[in-house]
Amino acid sequence: MLLCSLPNELILLIANHLESEGDIDAFVQTNQHIHTLLDDYLYQHNVQQLGSSALLWAAEYGRETTTEKLLRAGADVQTQTDLGDTPLCMAAKNGCLAVTKLLLENGATPYSKNRHGETPLLLAAAYGHRTIFKLLLSNNYHDLDVKDRRGQTALSRLSELGCEVGVELFLGIEGVDPDSRNNFDATPLSYAAFKGHVGVAKLLLSKTKYPDMKDSKGRTPLFWAARQGHAALVRQLLAAGVDPDPKDNNDQTPLSAAAEWGHVLVIRELLKSDGVNLNTENSIGQTPLFVAAESGRYEVVKVLLETGDINLNSKDSSGATPLSIAAFRGHETVVKLLLAKSGVDQDSKTINGQTALSRAAYRGNHAIVKLLLEKGGVDLDCKDDFGQTPLSIAASQGHQAVVKLLLQKGCMGPDPTDNKYCSIPLLNAAAAGHEAVTKLLLATAKVDVNLRDKNGWTPLLMAAINGDLEITKLLVVTRGILLDPKDDFGRTPLSWAAGEGYDLIVKELLAACSFE
Repeated sequence: MLLCSLPNELILLIANHLESEGDIDAFVQTNQHIHTLLDDYLYQHNVQQLGSSALLWAAEYGRETTTEKLLRAGADVQTQTDLGDTPLCMAAKNGCLAVTKLLLENGATPYSKNRHGETPLLLAAAYGHRTIFKLLLSNNYHDLDVKDRRGQTALSRLSELGCEVGVELFLGIEGVDPDSRNNFDATPLSYAAFKGHVGVAKLLLSKTKYPDMKDSKGRTPLFWAARQGHAALVRQLLAAGVDPDPKDNNDQTPLSAAAEWGHVLVIRELLKSDGVNLNTENSIGQTPLFVAAESGRYEVVKVLLETGDINLNSKDSSGATPLSIAAFRGHETVVKLLLAKSGVDQDSKTINGQTALSRAAYRGNHAIVKLLLEKGGVDLDCKDDFGQTPLSIAASQGHQAVVKLLLQKGCMGPDPTDNKYCSIPLLNAAAAGHEAVTKLLLATAKVDVNLRDKNGWTPLLMAAINGDLEITKLLVVTRGILLDPKDDFGRTPLSWAAGEGYDLIVKELLAACSFE
């Protein structure tokens, strides 16, 4: 028996036993008679069994006829996707005017929000659908400054996205606040500035009453534009008459922010403006030159130095200067730039008494140590507040190349008699187990291998205490070494090694004593 000859009741019964919408659709397409009979059934099935999901599809793709059939079948005009988009959201976003009209006529609310806080009106504006925007607006739309969970209004969101058409549409509505603040007090102009949307910023500047509005961090739109490197927007804001040198909550200015992030073009724009303080300090005493030097921003440092009005030796709260911080961070090209300027204090000390040379030695920055030494005039044996010299610092860190360079330059004065802070290079190297550095120092024949620290420990005692066999081997064959010195606790290298169970060191010490 042919399908088309079956009674309508039987065909409907078959359809009722088909579980998936795809199977029902395939059955409907069998022939014209079944299609005519089951077409309405298919839409009713979607509405009753699948939550009106087809309406979302029809709205997204602008299928007017399908939308009409689903609405007749009782589809829920407020059904949602997993992201909370309603059919009206889908239609507004995709510019489907006819479907938008149908949905509104059938009770769709224009105020619904998806999970991102986006309304149909915002989506229409964001995607530039002017006609749909005006249609939604004419549908008794209210509360245009409603905020999402971040406290952003539609205008703020559109400004962040860079939607010029959308921003223009909203600014054209009477009552829309161009200076609305989100949860962090950021305005639409702040968002446009942060993202670098010049066109949007131009529109907002024509309406805003507060172009210098600060957010919760104390940052203005100009600050954000400078920090993000948007030179064109910085130029636009300055032309609009904004404050060129505002400070945020950390006393950082746009110039300082641009310097830190290496935005040379922004800095050039800011320097054209009167009222910009080149030497302003943030809350920890860092100037624009300082933060540029610390971050290794060569081009920025160069531009700032070219102004001729820079304080070369400004200090932050730790007492560091641009030169010492650049030396510490390992920014060779920046150090070279700074050393080329007359008036740079090479021996300026931090609050702990460390110079640029000390800090470079600590980090093992060989090229920078070399630059400082070649410049001349630097104090080779300067002591910090712990009695450490550049050589003893480099030795303690095991920086062989730096130690070698310092030794070549004559950084090997007599060993200090005040060893309160373990400032003896050899002792530092031996204590830390730096074999290569220990060899270098011993090879100078200028070190006293028996000098003691505050505990009465010699390099050999320290090696025995630490269980360092290789350092022990180096020391026991050194001319003039005392093999059994007693520390302030009355213990010798042998007693320490034996007590700690360092059998190989015990053997080495006994062999050396026997040979002696």
